[in-house]
Amino acid sequence: MLTDDATILGLLAATLGFVFYTSGSDSPAWQRFYRYVPALLLCYFLPALYNTLGLQTGRIRSCISSPAATCCPRRWCC
Repeated sequence: MLTDDATILGLLAATLGFVFYTSGSDSPAWQRFYRYVPALLLCYFLPALYNTLGLQTGRIRSCISSPAATCCPRRWCC
């Protein structure tokens, strides 16, 4: 299970990058795949699958440990 926020963000960014890169690919296999499976559906489905498989949890972390806590006023935090 991934617990570091930066690692989870990197995984999500890589996943979305892969989906959008392959959706614009000229490869006939990817064009055939995306003819039936919309890219936007994968953008929602794959992160949900990570949660189901236990790679990351859907738990919201406190804002005290986030970098935004040093930049934002306290009332903006969770």
